[in-house]
Amino acid sequence: MYQINPIRDTDATLNCDVTQDGQYLGRLYVFPTTNPNFIAMGIEKEWFLAHAEGEFVISGYINTNGQWSLSPHQSLQLSEEYTTQSAIFDRVFSPEYIQDVLASSNLELSLAAKDIAVVNDSSNNGNGESGEGQPMKFDNKLMVDWNAVIPHLDVLRELLVHEVEQEAFSAQFEEEQPNELAVETERLKVQDTLIDAVLEEYQKQETTEFVLPPFGIVTVRAQEEYFVLRSENDGQTILVASLDGEVIEELSRTDAAKFEEVLKQSEIEATKGLDTNSNLIGQESKQMQDVEYGD
Repeated sequence: MYQINPIRDTDATLNCDVTQDGQYLGRLYVFPTTNPNFIAMGIEKEWFLAHAEGEFVISGYINTNGQWSLSPHQSLQLSEEYTTQSAIFDRVFSPEYIQDVLASSNLELSLAAKDIAVVNDSSNNGNGESGEGQPMKFDNKLMVDWNAVIPHLDVLRELLVHEVEQEAFSAQFEEEQPNELAVETERLKVQDTLIDAVLEEYQKQETTEFVLPPFGIVTVRAQEEYFVLRSENDGQTILVASLDGEVIEELSRTDAAKFEEVLKQSEIEATKGLDTNSNLIGQESKQMQDVEYGD
């Protein structure tokens, strides 16, 4: 059973991955035919498959009944044999078909190389030169014939470029995701810290409005069981939460980034204070020991 996994599916084209039991088999492109002769013959679409294992491109046609045909390799020749999509896939993904196509391709490449060499030798001999040290000359007709095998090559190239851009975007998105997660995690951390600080200060102050430096002004709605933290400068709402700590209006990332620096500085100062106290305690203990030993 083959799975068709659409990548780009529009009214005009279909671009999808073909898989079987999780194994990637190739990339399939389906275009509506624009050839009036093909349309008159009942051909509705043309398909191309970038074969993953064989690393070659094959093609065929789809008629108005949804049946598929397979053209000879490196050819757009019409075929009168139409069958199901699955039957076509069974054939083109079989080891025998892959071996035949690769063998045929190697033979054609070898013959083309010989033809080019003959053209080059003929050109050199015609000029009375041995050909040594001269650049190789190619028969333009051979190269045109070779490149004209697939008339939709430009369309395929555009699709491939689009896919590369999409893959690059996906890679960039995946790289940015951890950063997004880190920013959101830090925002939530600062938000929880602010809520704890407000509730702790509220228990100490025992009043419904007080300043929580350097974060802002806190107004407690005791009956409604929530508080509002506002900016001292412009009165803009920074955070709203219930007295149980449930967030009603979230802390923005901008405010979180600003408060994060304040909290880090507070932690540094607190750590310095602890170190200073530890040193003082250590010095006092040492002095007491010295007095005891002096006695």
